[in-house]
Amino acid sequence: MRNTDLSDHIVYFGPMGCRTGCIFLTRGLSDQDAIVLTQQAFDFIRNYEGDIPGVSEKECGNYRDHSLEEAKKDAEDMCEVLKDWKEDQLKYPEKQSGFEYL
Repeated sequence: MRNTDLSDHIVYFGPMGCRTGCIFLTRGLSDQDAIVLTQQAFDFIRNYEGDIPGVSEKECGNYRDHSLEEAKKDAEDMCEVLKDWKEDQLKYPEKQSGFEYL
């Protein structure tokens, strides 16, 4: 994401402290551009070949936990999920009259 034409709009992209997901913070980026960047990122991962950047004891406290093959499998799954993603799917449901989302 930092090597795209939209990198000036990326505030942060990185793992959550609990390591169960990632945080993607943007500024001045349209929802559609955020979707496209996310799709491109997962496509890049699923096709990546080579050494994983930053996966050494010196660079990462969790260096033993990295698996390119597992990352590629997860990225493949996410590419399928995101292939037809629309902007309205980025919005949390709002409370509706007489019904609350749980």
